[in-house]
Amino acid sequence: MKKILSVIFFCLILLFLPRVSHCSEIHEAAKKGDVVKLREILDREPSLLTTKDEIGKTPLHWAAGKNQLEVIKVLLDEYHIDVNIRNANNGTPLHVAASQANPQAVLILIEHGAEIDARTLNNSTPLHFAIIKSGKPGHIEAAKILIEHGADVNAKTDDGVTPLTMALFRRNTEISDLLKSKGAKPGTSKTRGGRSNNVNPYMKNYFKDR
Repeated sequence: MKKILSVIFFCLILLFLPRVSHCSEIHEAAKKGDVVKLREILDREPSLLTTKDEIGKTPLHWAAGKNQLEVIKVLLDEYHIDVNIRNANNGTPLHVAASQANPQAVLILIEHGAEIDARTLNNSTPLHFAIIKSGKPGHIEAAKILIEHGADVNAKTDDGVTPLTMALFRRNTEISDLLKSKGAKPGTSKTRGGRSNNVNPYMKNYFKDR
């Protein structure tokens, strides 16, 4: 299972690492938090609201990823963009905010009706994304907000990986304990032959000690 989780972790990093992007004006405005420019563009050409750049991101995805809270609110409250709009990976702005350790953005999106358990192409939820990259305090806070708002703590990816599996893989005891208190289970991951792997020794010790 460790190998599968490592592959998933690597893929998620590749997906959300900053990449060279020749964004259009509206994407640049969303990234930089330039609300004046954003309004100017959208008032001139409303159809650009949902336009995607060459890596499949909309202005709302960029704003969520860069923690541009005012831009997020303007796009949602003034221009009524779909809070669950998808990117090339079928990820929502909530996935992006969670992955980039932006708890305030996570909360704003949830308050505007973001789907808590939205799924990417491999069935990962925003909670999966917050936990697999839990290297910053913001990731832990984002995970807590998602859990407090009813995120499915036993959601499984296509490989059978649950949020608790990821938390244990990351050796994040704080999130592991919180998930377990909500009834989370570690689950199993699938091998190429379709069989399931048991949890690794660290996971076994975690449950043995509790």
